[in-house]
Order: sequence, then C-alpha cells, then structure tokens
Amino acid sequence: MKKISLILTLILALSLIFTGCGKNTTLTSGNGEGSGDNPEALSYPFEIITSKEPIEADIILENGKVIEIELYPDIAPVTVSNFVYLAKDKFYDGLIFHRVIEGFMIQGGCPNGTGTGGPSHRIKGEFASNGFENNLKHTRGVLSMARATPPDSAGSQFFIMHKEASHLDGDYAAFGKVVNGMEVVDEIATAPTDANDRPLQEVKIKTISIKENSGKDNSDKENSAKEPKADEKKEEANSEISASDKEKLEKIAEEMGIDLGDIPVTTFELKE
Repeated sequence: MKKISLILTLILALSLIFTGCGKNTTLTSGNGEGSGDNPEALSYPFEIITSKEPIEADIILENGKVIEIELYPDIAPVTVSNFVYLAKDKFYDGLIFHRVIEGFMIQGGCPNGTGTGGPSHRIKGEFASNGFENNLKHTRGVLSMARATPPDSAGSQFFIMHKEASHLDGDYAAFGKVVNGMEVVDEIATAPTDANDRPLQEVKIKTISIKENSGKDNSDKENSAKEPKADEKKEEANSEISASDKEKLEKIAEEMGIDLGDIPVTTFELKE
C-alpha cells in the first residue's frame, strides 16, 4: 500500500512540474462585467453587418508599423460587427499586446493591459462547440477572439496567430486574417517577454482604422451602375414625344426664349 501511495505521489509531482514548464496555449480573457453565460441576455450596442464582402482594416502601431487585415462578416457576423464597432469607437486606441507567445499567437485588446478587462457587453461565441458553423481555421495570420470559460464571454480581446494551432478550431471565433504585415506580427511574437508572456517593451496600438469603402455588397455597385445618368433620362423623355409635338414645342420655346436643354420636356403639356 505504501509503495502504491509513493508511486501516485511521484506521478502527481511530475505532472505539476511538466505543467509549470509548458506554455499555456488556451486563450482566455476575464473581467467583472458579466460572465456571458446566458446567451438569451446578450444585447449589442451595434448593428449586425449583413454584407458578405470582406472588410479591410489597418492595425496601426505607435511605432508606425502597420498590420493590414481582412474581416469576414460572412463567417462571423457578430464578431466582425463587434470588432468594427469597437475600432470606430476608438476603443483599441492606446491598448497594448499584453500576451505574446512565440510560435503560438499575440494577444491584445484589453483596456487594463492585463487580460482581465473588456467592454461592458459580451458577444455570442461564433464557433462549432457553441452551435455555430465557423470553418475558418486557426492558421498563421488568422484573427480570433479570446474569451473566458463561458462560450458567450468574448468582448474586445483578440489574438493573431503566429503559427497554426488546430486545437483552437471549433472553440474560438476566428473572424479575419492578416493580408499584409506578417513580418510585424513575427517581430512582436519573437520579442523578449517576462514570465507572464508580457513583452518587456510595450507594443502599443495607435488605432485600428476601418477602410470605409470595403465590405459593401457588389449588388450596391450593380444597382448604381444601372441607374441612368441625367442626360440619359432626358434623352429617354425626349424619345417619348412624337416628332410633330417636338417641333411645336421647340417653336414655342424659341418664341419664349427658353432653352429646352435645361428643362425636362415631359413637364410640358401640349394643347391644340
């Protein structure tokens, strides 16, 4: 019996040692603004983006370097809408990347700079284990949302994958990817950190700029292209008048000193 107890004690001690030596490859965020464990109570201070087109944005750092990203509302509409809302509201301005693990990811978006803060609202976790189809994998350069244990607890903290981490697929809401500036992500990910994975030299976000002309459905452009110009409308109106009526109208206009080129001819009513 004593021998069995000794073996169990050794196993427990070894497990604690290996756990302490390894990096924590879960993505958590915590705060005291509500747990997000009641999805029925979720309400948002923003409208859900319905466009299926990618939205372009720039993560601009204080040092002038830029990470260009694309956001995918067709994959994670609530997550993207939340990120865009916070960016436009200047929520991310001045915040840091507070957690950096080389070969894994860089994490930012906490107003406290500690991983414990966020906005006053929570959003639905748009990932498979929470009943939402999201096929965007956590490969290099992908953006995703950190959260606490409850699935609907994400707020503002996001992370960018430095390397692929397939164990996150289905449990975290991936919603975009880096399209230019991965060398900046590499630089942040490989910078010296302390025992809590915090960069020794702060990496601060100056602002996140959403490009206004991106993310609009092509249908809007098609509709605007089909809308006739003013000159085309005028020509269509002229074509509806018979040749004799047009001749009479031009004669009357000439006598009155009116230039028909400046007046929609359909406003005239000809009477015999």
